[in-house]
Amino acid sequence: MNITTDIRRAEGMSDAQHVPQAIAETGLTRNFLIDLLMKMVHRHGYERPSRIAEAMRLSPNVVHELLEMAKEKALLVILGQPGASMSAELRYRITEKGREWAIAAVERSAWIGPVPVPIDQYIQTARDQSVRHEQLTAAALAGVFSELTLSDDLMDRIGPAVNSGASILLYGPPGNGKSSIAAAVCSAFRDTILVPHALSVGTDVILFFDPAVHVPVSVDADSASQLRRVVPHDPRYVRCHRPYAIVGGELSLEKFDLIRNPTNGLYSAPLQFKASGGLFVVDDFGRQRHAPQALINRLIVPLESGTDHLVLESGRKIEVPFDNLVIFATNFEPRSLMDEAGLRRLRHKILIDRPDRKAFVKILVRAAQQSAMNLDEETLTYIMFDLYGQHPSARFNAFHPRFLIEQCRSI
Repeated sequence: MNITTDIRRAEGMSDAQHVPQAIAETGLTRNFLIDLLMKMVHRHGYERPSRIAEAMRLSPNVVHELLEMAKEKALLVILGQPGASMSAELRYRITEKGREWAIAAVERSAWIGPVPVPIDQYIQTARDQSVRHEQLTAAALAGVFSELTLSDDLMDRIGPAVNSGASILLYGPPGNGKSSIAAAVCSAFRDTILVPHALSVGTDVILFFDPAVHVPVSVDADSASQLRRVVPHDPRYVRCHRPYAIVGGELSLEKFDLIRNPTNGLYSAPLQFKASGGLFVVDDFGRQRHAPQALINRLIVPLESGTDHLVLESGRKIEVPFDNLVIFATNFEPRSLMDEAGLRRLRHKILIDRPDRKAFVKILVRAAQQSAMNLDEETLTYIMFDLYGQHPSARFNAFHPRFLIEQCRSI
């Protein structure tokens, strides 16, 4: 039993909010940490404990433990203080034995970076900060949708669908805002989450933090985030906004799995796993190399159970959270994509249709304002009656106004 963890849970503090003050609290073995210490000192030439702690994302207490162990093993020696001040840091130098140890450690694992978070610790953290814990209000959605022109009926359907935490299928003709709606939903979330730099499964390391998916909270964030910034957390994590990951026609079944780099032996987390705690959007659904039914079959269990299973090259299977608000966006009629069983798994099916005349004019006026163009009555009349009115087959689309305004500006 981990008494420290049990106390933190009783106090409502997640593992990630606690800064480990001893090697045992990191959840990693001494050998793993000594290996990582020696690799970093050998590779980067670090001498001072403060610089080592910063690079390894560990507290000074844990680094002190590791340095003492390395000194006892004759891997490091003390060079002394850099100056006469008693408050100055000691400096350490790697020995020949230490170099040999570091070279052997690289052969065991090529990871040289922040100390990974054990997978079991991260699973609890992911549960504590689940996207389903945050409920969006009508006002929050209205704020992020202010740049879009959506009907009240559509707003009334999107809000409950998002708050349900179940999968959503946005369908309808192309160019009418499906992808924009998904992006806006993500920006409505205000909670922040803790994202690990890397995860460990035994001695295997999984790269997790991805700048393309995870946006760290800015130091200049608004006052609503002020409290979160001053609350300490395990430095092996980065505080980020809820992630937003989007894939399109390039999505394949293989991309749902762990990807191992054959050169260094390190794994990369699949995109749906990186998006834990946020949105995972499958755009252009139906245009992937694999049939839509096959992709849905891969996601059936994760969507219903909230857990996914990933397999290491050794054959070891690990259970990880599937904590995503999943949104599929397609131009196809839903029944043409999959069978009834598959459609049942997509809980909310919302039609994003072409705008009517009134909505189209609103979008047109807004596009003109954004381009600092004066949309006079003559231009508006020409667009509505000559371009569209005299062509029975012409249909309004939400993406048309921007191109029409560009044409008008050019003329």
